[in-house]
Amino acid sequence: MPEERPQSTEQIRIGGGGGGRALALIPVLVAVLAFALMIPRAAGPEAIPLPLVDGRVIARAADGDRTLAAKAQSEPLSGVVRALGSAIRDFNTKQAEDADELALTAQRAALDAALPAAIADGVDKIVALRAVQVEGFLAEVRRFEQTGKESEELRALGGGFIRRLRFSGWCDAKNRVLLDETERRVAFKAAWNGVVRLDGHPSLALSLDEIRVLYTLYLRLPHAAESVRDQIASSRRANPDEKTCAELAMRERFATETWRLEKIKKLSLVDPTYPAQYAIGVAEFRRGHFAASSAAFRTWIEIHPDGPWSLRARNHLKAAIELGGY
Repeated sequence: MPEERPQSTEQIRIGGGGGGRALALIPVLVAVLAFALMIPRAAGPEAIPLPLVDGRVIARAADGDRTLAAKAQSEPLSGVVRALGSAIRDFNTKQAEDADELALTAQRAALDAALPAAIADGVDKIVALRAVQVEGFLAEVRRFEQTGKESEELRALGGGFIRRLRFSGWCDAKNRVLLDETERRVAFKAAWNGVVRLDGHPSLALSLDEIRVLYTLYLRLPHAAESVRDQIASSRRANPDEKTCAELAMRERFATETWRLEKIKKLSLVDPTYPAQYAIGVAEFRRGHFAASSAAFRTWIEIHPDGPWSLRARNHLKAAIELGGY
């Protein structure tokens, strides 16, 4: 085996010089790549941005609910507050049973009649009542997922909750509820406030982060408006041909994005940190309204020339223009 010879000094010097030139080219290559990345390229949007939720705030709210519910077990609520709770349960049960308008109106009147005395006893007691019912509701939803059976207790606490979930596509064929624990909690509290008609009271109103959780659900799992879904379901039951089925699917997608667009606009009114114009651009693009999509992306870029969404907005704007926007 021939003996290896060490490189000469000249060879080493030349090799080192070549490496130096290569190193010198690195900043140039980085600059070229950076410039290339900054040039907009037509790309359709893939995802709607979700609200940023402070998990610590949500955790404290959940802990507060659990603490109030546990306290109510050792220190029972007053008679007038328990009477309000019973009236809520009766109203929910009637709703779950699809009772006629006369029965619902009578139960609504009974609930409204129970409210003043409970308020006089202290709104903090009503907050505790809600906490008791939200913890019971969450337990019943978990039981439903395990058994596939909607209990009377779940109907009393959640009304037509399961039926609404199935209709919205938020509960699958295996009875798995697609809402996570936090979304279930916040959705229940929002619905409970609506039933009692105290959603505007400061002590019961959802916090901004709870509202963000609710809208995360809406944006994550959108669906067409109820009236549109009814019409589409009726048309599908008529066994339409392949072309009509495709048209119905397109109509449903459009209606779904329209529903989501409405939620985006509502969220923008309460959460100034949400990138609403960017999200509107995405939703309008998905609806095929490329001019409206272009306008929204332009607005976002004008207000936010730099930032986490700016390059994406430029890419999506170019795609929208190519597809008919201006």
